[in-house]
Amino acid sequence: MLRGRTAAIDGHGWLHRGAYSCDVELATGTPTEGYLGFCLKRLRLLLAAGIRPILVFDGASLPAKASKNAARRG
Repeated sequence: MLRGRTAAIDGHGWLHRGAYSCDVELATGTPTEGYLGFCLKRLRLLLAAGIRPILVFDGASLPAKASKNAARRG
């Protein structure tokens, strides 16, 4: 049904969901790539189904990061 089609994926959403698989490591500062494995597994599933994935890392500015974003702009 979707073979040959393109799907836009919310990259931040997948990374956030993947973080649940290694939450203790992330909280303690232990090196981990568990969240990447989550994303890669889903990308492989889409590719195996003949779907062309495009990861999108975009979104509105968060009010909680306003001061940090202002500092980055100089």
